[in-house]
Amino acid sequence: MTVDMRPGGAVRAVSATLAVLTFSVVGNVGSASATTTDLVLYYPFEPPAAASSTTQPFLGNDGDGAVDTSVVESSGGTLTSVSSRPGQGQAVRFPAFDPSEYGARAVVRIVNRTSTDVLAPGRRNFAWSAAFKIDAESAEHSRTSHDNGDNLLQRGLYYGPQFKLDVDDHRPGCRLRGSTGGSGAVRVVSAVTVSANRWYRATCTRSGNRLTIKLTLFAADGSVTRSWRRSATSKVGFGKLSWRNIDTPVTIGGKLTPSSTTSTSSDQFNGVVDNPQLRIWNP
Repeated sequence: MTVDMRPGGAVRAVSATLAVLTFSVVGNVGSASATTTDLVLYYPFEPPAAASSTTQPFLGNDGDGAVDTSVVESSGGTLTSVSSRPGQGQAVRFPAFDPSEYGARAVVRIVNRTSTDVLAPGRRNFAWSAAFKIDAESAEHSRTSHDNGDNLLQRGLYYGPQFKLDVDDHRPGCRLRGSTGGSGAVRVVSAVTVSANRWYRATCTRSGNRLTIKLTLFAADGSVTRSWRRSATSKVGFGKLSWRNIDTPVTIGGKLTPSSTTSTSSDQFNGVVDNPQLRIWNP
């Protein structure tokens, strides 16, 4: 459901194209073997060959997770299909910076299709990532407004179980909180500040009690220019990462309330996103 949070605002539902495809190895997905990991979510945002040309993004999951995908929009916020970096086809543009309390918002919502929670890593190692190009205005002004964050990919909110990747203040950061609660929560932030309107990929990886962020910069021709890594360790461990409510969504481009609506502080990502993914290692 899409809910306009303005007083007296209209309610509008937007349903995205759904697809669950058998996973095949894709060159830009990662180096881990498909026999040792489950690529649960992978959104290349590429329409089928037979699809007609359109500005509406294709939201089919090329990972092997049984999920349903939709878009939650409010106050006129929309998603648009645009060109990605060279060699990567299409990407998705999220709403531009809007400082108002009930500004334009649009967030991709991903939920389990069955009673099995394929989006919960439990005690397993896992990684979540996305390529992005952030707008200059978001980076400059977001901290002083209602649109005060730039969340890329997450599940859960601050005071509960959560994995999150954001680009707040131009610095990509990862946060992980499991069953050990706040005492075991860890946030690690890249030492590198990203530049507006340049393509990067940020990857968060949980390996035991360690959380690592890897930031990769792409050149104008789409090739890798440089990468940086930074890690932090949970002193008490992360424990198990699971959610009581199986319908807790994974979101792309912002956060949603527990009832899957936008809020006045939805941490809307302002820019372009491509190839978000969630990979969980098998035991």
